Amino acid sequence: MTAMSNVWPALPIAVRDHYKNRRAGLPFFGHEVADNIIAALELKDRVHQISLWEYPSILLGRIAAAMLGSFPALAKLEISTDISWEYMIPVAVFPEVFLGGSAPRLRSCLLVGIPFPGIQKLLLSTNQLVELTLKEIPPSGYISPEAMVTCLSAMPNLKTFCLGFHHYKSIQDQLNHWQRPPPLTPPVLPSLTKFKFNGPSEYVEDLLSRIDAPLLYIISICLSYFPIFDTPQLHNLLARTQIFESCSGADVTFYGEGVYFRLGHQFDLGILGVTLSRHLPSLAQVFGWSFPPICTLKLLDIRLGKHSKLHSQGVENIQWLELFRPLTALETLRLDKNFAPLIVPALRHSQLAAEGATQLFPALQVLFIEGPSYPLQEAIDEFITARELSGLPVAVYCQDGNNNG
Repeated sequence: MTAMSNVWPALPIAVRDHYKNRRAGLPFFGHEVADNIIAALELKDRVHQISLWEYPSILLGRIAAAMLGSFPALAKLEISTDISWEYMIPVAVFPEVFLGGSAPRLRSCLLVGIPFPGIQKLLLSTNQLVELTLKEIPPSGYISPEAMVTCLSAMPNLKTFCLGFHHYKSIQDQLNHWQRPPPLTPPVLPSLTKFKFNGPSEYVEDLLSRIDAPLLYIISICLSYFPIFDTPQLHNLLARTQIFESCSGADVTFYGEGVYFRLGHQFDLGILGVTLSRHLPSLAQVFGWSFPPICTLKLLDIRLGKHSKLHSQGVENIQWLELFRPLTALETLRLDKNFAPLIVPALRHSQLAAEGATQLFPALQVLFIEGPSYPLQEAIDEFITARELSGLPVAVYCQDGNNNG
């Protein structure tokens, strides 16, 4: 490789390889490829892109050792390790002098599963950065919310920021050590339009309390479930984001150990837990927020995710009612065949209560049920009758063609 490079014209060099796509055996094989990559990295002044995907630690450690000096032309850095291998092989820790601790021309940075103690120093030098993605951060690569915001405030051009942790519980103790209050005037991230987060609610709450992002347009957050689930800072952020006012439809999808709430193309929130009975109270907190997307929501679709099983033990009618109560503008409710047997009886129960008709779904006009109507016909009939008596008629449509109301 070195001999060949001497006859090449002095053009920019892009180092790219997807290791997992072409490996033929165990991750210990591939040192020949690593040798070629290391040879190319010796031409530091010409390397403008480094993209190494799903590399095993044994090879990443060698490659990282060849990247200790400055790469003045580097504009794009993408390095990921195969997380599944790391149960057998220790994660390669990137040294603090990685890239010489400075990357002034870097515009895009993605690190997946990489512990990097010196990342704060590196990020403080990347004032041209447009995209920053740090995913599957292991415990040894933890960076506090306060330190993260310090780095972000030095990136006036940053448009996309994605942050995620590999082991949620392992960083709880580290979070508890950071009790410093946020600044009275948070730094403004003037260009940020897209934010993604995967980790504990405590972390994102601390992070959001320290920043202001007036142009934020797309928000995707997946939170780990803990006994205390309180997210006022996320609430405040969404309340300040005016583009959500135009979203009239949303869907809720339940999986085996998680629930996901998606509002248009701008916002989705995932909550990782254990059972449906634990999902509903957390989701009710989301629906209980007093911000326009919930108060003005007109269409809601509730379903079970593909290849998922429903564990509904311990779920009571009152939990569904508390979830739905803030949806005062809802006109159309869609239920798949898994949730109709749970939710329709709850709706019937609420409407038969003394004040149920006026308190729940006052604007509801249509209820769609996926699946046959006959197992729920009695509950459907009682629900329709109660709505008619209250002066709030509802049309119920079932997949078997049996239309009511």
